Amino acid sequence: MTLQRAFKFEGSEITLVQNRLNVAALGLSALVFSGSFTLALFGSLRGDAKVDFRLAFLHTLVALAIGITSSLASIACFLQSQHSRQQDADPTTEGHSTSANTVRWFYTRQWWFCLGQLFLYMALSQALSASLTEIVYGISLSDETLGRALGFLALPVWWVFLFSGPAMFLRRMWPFQASSERMAIWSVYVLLLIAMLAISASGYRRRGGGAMGRSFLEQVYQPLTWHQGWAD
Repeated sequence: MTLQRAFKFEGSEITLVQNRLNVAALGLSALVFSGSFTLALFGSLRGDAKVDFRLAFLHTLVALAIGITSSLASIACFLQSQHSRQQDADPTTEGHSTSANTVRWFYTRQWWFCLGQLFLYMALSQALSASLTEIVYGISLSDETLGRALGFLALPVWWVFLFSGPAMFLRRMWPFQASSERMAIWSVYVLLLIAMLAISASGYRRRGGGAMGRSFLEQVYQPLTWHQGWAD
């Protein structure tokens, strides 16, 4: 199901939305599995070690929290998209006001679909982080070169989830949107990205004890830091 078929203004099908729901559910399952593993490990520790464990794995717990929240938000947006009407008016007209049956753009199926897609990219990025951070670090304890190589391997995927994927998707949605809708969805994407990187940076800040600004910038290339120890 292509975007052209899914968002024709005379009416749209929901197969594309259903496919995204499946992907969101898979991402949520991966995050829940990672969270269950972390909680099981936490429960196996002695009482005096549990506090240290929570502090040491704070960055992983933050990634799990962001990822699960984003996955649920994505599913909610896709479900809302399935039950929303599609805009019937000419998309090149500001506000879509030329049709007698006009639906405001922020109530339409494509608007909720766009929001769900952005949340899905954020969730997948956090699933990658929560699943691989400690695995790569554990490997680097035996072979630092291999740990660095795995970080380099994951970096393009990280950038796809955070930057190129959302940007290419929003660019493809451009023909179906009014100018106000484009500005709104790009603003939402930028705010989501900044908020996610800032929250992640607050967890990673304890890793090296650096300033918040440095920790924020490190999130752009986070996989390259996975091989490092907690106190650098």
